[in-house]
Amino acid sequence: MKRRGLVGKILTSAIMIPIACGAALPFYYIIVNTFKTQEQTALSPLGLPSSLNFSNYRSVFDNVPVWHSFANTLYVTALAVVAMLLIGSMAAYTFTVRKTRFNKRLTRSSSSPWPCLFNQRWCRSTR
Repeated sequence: MKRRGLVGKILTSAIMIPIACGAALPFYYIIVNTFKTQEQTALSPLGLPSSLNFSNYRSVFDNVPVWHSFANTLYVTALAVVAMLLIGSMAAYTFTVRKTRFNKRLTRSSSSPWPCLFNQRWCRSTR
């Protein structure tokens, strides 16, 4: 039994490590190429930069309204969260006040399986 578990772990690692490297490759590519000049990027896209070049960041902050875009994103996100809280609260209030068959079924069906997905001990203790 222990040997089978060890082989399973090794096999899982042998499969997951290349997948993780493949998922991390675009992030590496973006971060490394932001510190290169255009010539270095054209010659060696995946290689490390010969020296750190921060002029790319300087030109972005000079030419693109980054802080304005960040403020717009923060504003839209805050409004979306407030709207979701308001609508969700009103829906929850309606579900608790109105005792219809639909509300009871929806509450029963949505509350029962969710703890099993997150906490296997809870699932075993309720059987």
